[in-house]
Amino acid sequence: MSVSWSINPLLKTTLPTEAVVHVAEDINFIRIIYLNFIILSITYPIVHQLLKRLKNYKELGSTNKQLVVLHHAVEVIVLTIATPIYTYYMIKTNFVQEGDDAMASMLNMKSDFTSQVALAMCFMTMYFYEMASRFDNPRPALIVHHLMATFMCFLAFLFPTTVMVKTCNALAYFICFKALTFAGLFMYRIAPLNEHTPTVILGGCVVFAVTRPVQVLWAAAAAFGSWNDPHHVKWQAILQMSLTCAFTALQLWSISINYCVWKRCLGNIKRHDEDKEPNTDADTSLHLKHISTRSISNESFGDLGLLGEDEEDFENEAFETFLKFLNVPALGMPAEKTVAKSPCVTTDCFSSTEGSY
Repeated sequence: MSVSWSINPLLKTTLPTEAVVHVAEDINFIRIIYLNFIILSITYPIVHQLLKRLKNYKELGSTNKQLVVLHHAVEVIVLTIATPIYTYYMIKTNFVQEGDDAMASMLNMKSDFTSQVALAMCFMTMYFYEMASRFDNPRPALIVHHLMATFMCFLAFLFPTTVMVKTCNALAYFICFKALTFAGLFMYRIAPLNEHTPTVILGGCVVFAVTRPVQVLWAAAAAFGSWNDPHHVKWQAILQMSLTCAFTALQLWSISINYCVWKRCLGNIKRHDEDKEPNTDADTSLHLKHISTRSISNESFGDLGLLGEDEEDFENEAFETFLKFLNVPALGMPAEKTVAKSPCVTTDCFSSTEGSY
């Protein structure tokens, strides 16, 4: 059987619902999902015990702040390992055609689709664990974001069509490219004065900005490429693209927050170098004490205040900023008029005024 590079599997190939349902009915899929649960369940306590060996991790103080760093560390590990594996399956199922019949080629890749969905479920499991572990003073933005993300994944099981499977796989795949973003947040907490920390934060910002438009194009190709196919469900394509555009707009907005983190990190390192104090451990401890009592989320970015105790992943922080921009009130709080400005429009991204939102 001939194998060739083609964009037809991404754009034009659709399958009957029965063919997609077989992925979830496969006993191997259930076994993989169960194994994911077990591995992640023991990964968190193992990583926590390893991080406890670091002085800066212990000096973060509260368990809530350690939980944020722990989740960032696990996300970096899982996403970094999953990226090459997920990339292999995405290329094989979206750009490689076996034989002349694209549909037959897709049917032959049932095991590949099973692996993709299993990887997506692994990412969703991390979201479940994070929501469960943040039960003490949970942030509404985090809960809303994670519930929406897991709901989009659940749509592939609720409506097991080609449109849902392709678009959900694309959105889950691009989660992999947030690994560098989480690495920057992790280093900002654990190694705030390390010379490589600003580079990692900026690298995460660049990768994040470049991959978001690609995410939209990929999902659009999967959703609308086979628009006239009799098996294509048009309302599902419109729904998935609407959700994708909403997430992407929110994520692109959040880049300004990452930029502010980068600027603050550079300022801390510059002040440390100017002071020329030899006791690096003392300086690091002082910085950690500062950010533990007054984190980035509690600062007002320009005229758009952000409320929160920790540097959450950027979708959650940007979600609150986005609601503020739209004059949508937080839970139990009235909306207030704001001026639509970028979080970094002021000279100092980190105003001394505490965010009230």
